[in-house]
Amino acid sequence: NDTITAKITAHEKSTNHPDATTSAKGFVQLNSAINSKLETQAATPRAVKKVYDKAVKRAGDTMTGQLTLSNKGLKINNDNNDSMTLMTSGDSYSHAFYNAKTKRSESKLDYDSTKNIWQFNNVNDVTINDKSVLKAGDYGIGSEIGARLDDPEKRLLSGFYGIHTTDHESLPNLTPLNSPGTLAVYGSRNKYDGYIEQLYVAGFNSPRLFSRCKYWVSPTTAWYETVTEANIDRFLTTPVGVPLPWPESYAPTGYLNCNGSKFDKKKYPKLASAYPVGKLPNLQKWDASKDIQFIYIVKAE
Repeated sequence: NDTITAKITAHEKSTNHPDATTSAKGFVQLNSAINSKLETQAATPRAVKKVYDKAVKRAGDTMTGQLTLSNKGLKINNDNNDSMTLMTSGDSYSHAFYNAKTKRSESKLDYDSTKNIWQFNNVNDVTINDKSVLKAGDYGIGSEIGARLDDPEKRLLSGFYGIHTTDHESLPNLTPLNSPGTLAVYGSRNKYDGYIEQLYVAGFNSPRLFSRCKYWVSPTTAWYETVTEANIDRFLTTPVGVPLPWPESYAPTGYLNCNGSKFDKKKYPKLASAYPVGKLPNLQKWDASKDIQFIYIVKAE
């Protein structure tokens, strides 16, 4: 009987045992489930493998679901230790490139969602379908200043170049000296054809305009000044007081309208020698109803 009692007691001790918990010892049951919330059972190697296969991506695996970046962004390393980091900051999104040689990081592409604009920064050229895309400021376009001009006699790309007239010997010798201006270049069908350059010079309040033809290989060509209202006096040799037809409804600077009006003989003594009574002839021919579209003017001095 004592032997039987001892065997029963040993059996009870081996079957009537507490389950193990995180705070107490006991027996632990194995479990292969990967969605269990029990704390009294242990995961089997099979369960661990299932979780690993779901959570850990290997080379060649396809990533599914949404990727959320931290404020440090997503960094992509190159073999030469350079890197590209995709970063977000507020409402902006940026591609930042790190140069391992210079140890400098520069933003290359930014997007501002509040303004809905993309910006290429610190980039020499941007191409779409192998064609360069103009950025603000390229060749003086969209900029407050013209493109830099080192040698106006070279074949220039179409655009707008900021100049001072005394910087280059081939530009017109103007007064006042060192006048600022803009050199506009208009390209033709191909680079071997002739093309046009125009020089706009800001001299006091009277701008002057010059033009010339250029060719791919040719000596320096001459500039020709365009006749404007501001400089017409220098191109006309007509004596003071001789009536001239003029295709506008008003007389240019330095001229008077021959409409029968009186003029100041003391202010215009040369004109007074042609019209001693101090009155211009009435040669008015401006009549829109009869399609007569010119007036007569006289040089005042």
